[in-house]
Amino acid sequence: MTIKIPIEIVELDNTSFHLFVEGFVNGQRCDLIIDTGASKTVFALNHISDILDEPAKILSGIQSAGINAAEMESHQGILSSFKMGDFYIEKFNIILIDLNSIDQLYKNISSKSIWGLIGSDFLLKYKAKIDYAKRILTLHVPKFKYHGN
Repeated sequence: MTIKIPIEIVELDNTSFHLFVEGFVNGQRCDLIIDTGASKTVFALNHISDILDEPAKILSGIQSAGINAAEMESHQGILSSFKMGDFYIEKFNIILIDLNSIDQLYKNISSKSIWGLIGSDFLLKYKAKIDYAKRILTLHVPKFKYHGN
């Protein structure tokens, strides 16, 4: 099954463009960045921890590092639901990290509050294609995994 999700391309300065997608985490609207350079999909601990089905647990044995190569503490949580366009997952296992610096940067330049980064793990799993001209993210989801509206 093919799912097409609208994306927004935001120019942060004259040379930097970022892809945003609207999502819903446990029913709450959020802004997410499509980050093809991120190896893992992560969510912001400060936004998500209060709406998890169970308290976040610190992950052991998993290291997270940002572009500055500094290690970050990672947590694991489960979302009741995660939605982007017609794409929908229940009981979504997620990784949580501190995204405060990224969140603050985007609030200052674009007035968006960043709840997460959609990384290459997610994009590869769902054979994602980004059509910049049409501003569409296309995901290929097996029918048995699709829970749409």
